[in-house]
Amino acid sequence: MSCALSTQLPSNVMHPYYHPALQQSGRCVTQRPFQEDTVARICEVCGKRPSVGHNVSHANNKTKRRWLPNLQRVKAQVGESVKRLRVCTRCIRSGWIKKAA
Repeated sequence: MSCALSTQLPSNVMHPYYHPALQQSGRCVTQRPFQEDTVARICEVCGKRPSVGHNVSHANNKTKRRWLPNLQRVKAQVGESVKRLRVCTRCIRSGWIKKAA
C-alpha cells in the first residue's frame, strides 16, 4: 500500500493530515485511516472541511445541517509535475496554488 502523502505539496503548505511529528522511522503515519479509498470534502491545501450547525426555523426548531466548502478539482503545478487536486476557491483566489497550463 502506498502512502497517500506521496503527493508532494509546496514546501510552505502543510497537508491537513500530516505533521512532521507523526512521521516515524521513514514510514507514513497519518491521523486518519481512510487516506487512499475515501474522497473526503477537504481542501488539500488549507484543510478546510465541512462545518456543522443548525437550521433554525421561525418557530426556533433546530435541525442539523452541514456547510460544505466550495471545492474545485484543478490541475496544479506541484514541484516538477502536474497533479489534480481538490482545492477550495479561497486557495485558488489567494494564489496558494499555481494552476497548470
